[in-house]
Amino acid sequence: MAEAADHNARPAADGSVQVTGTPAVTIAIPTFNRSASVEHVVEDLLPYLEAGAIAVLVVDDGSVDGTYERLLPYVTRGVRVLRNETNRGYARTFVRALRESRTEWVLLTADDDRIDLARLPELTRWLQAEDPDFVSTRTEFASGDTVVRRGRVVSGPIATGDFYAVASHAPGLIYRVSEACASLRLLEEELERCSDAAIVYPQVIVAMQLIVGARAMWWEGTLVYEGEALPSGIIDQAGRAYQDPGAR
Repeated sequence: MAEAADHNARPAADGSVQVTGTPAVTIAIPTFNRSASVEHVVEDLLPYLEAGAIAVLVVDDGSVDGTYERLLPYVTRGVRVLRNETNRGYARTFVRALRESRTEWVLLTADDDRIDLARLPELTRWLQAEDPDFVSTRTEFASGDTVVRRGRVVSGPIATGDFYAVASHAPGLIYRVSEACASLRLLEEELERCSDAAIVYPQVIVAMQLIVGARAMWWEGTLVYEGEALPSGIIDQAGRAYQDPGAR
């Protein structure tokens, strides 16, 4: 079980955050050609990062819009910024984000979503008490006039039959870094085969293994909300976009 640390992150009136202990969670953000959007996400996270409540990792997938250069000033404030020398696609950037995370757990999010860390202390205590290998949090985002929610209102074990509901949206999934990295062989084999499923939904292949073979749990809180709802640049081998029904 992970060694517990005392996290009491509380935003003060001036926007500062006080925290004790070392971070248990990395917020990892794969990004490509969305310099303004990812910078907004990083800015939101800075108070918690600078207080030591979280670690922040951005992996730039070879952007050509100045993303890497725009993020470099944040390195002096504690953000780790890595760059793929060439555009390798979301799935391989997802793999690198998992492998480069240095905390016990990592939460993957999108470069156009927003993270609400008000419940970070509660989440951290829960992670250390329950010691899960994989966690699906609730997500809320607009779809026309409807709010779509993934997740449960009560924390508890994830059943195998819940699989599709768990992994259908990548942001807001939390992985124990060691277990996730140990499960990457299958994903990388599928990427070598140019599998559409691996290219478009890498989190599904990792989550599948952790749900079946590790300690997988729902957490009832919502951390990730839709931000700018930018269209994904991911395409499959047939040239279909991530959001196209055919690709899904």
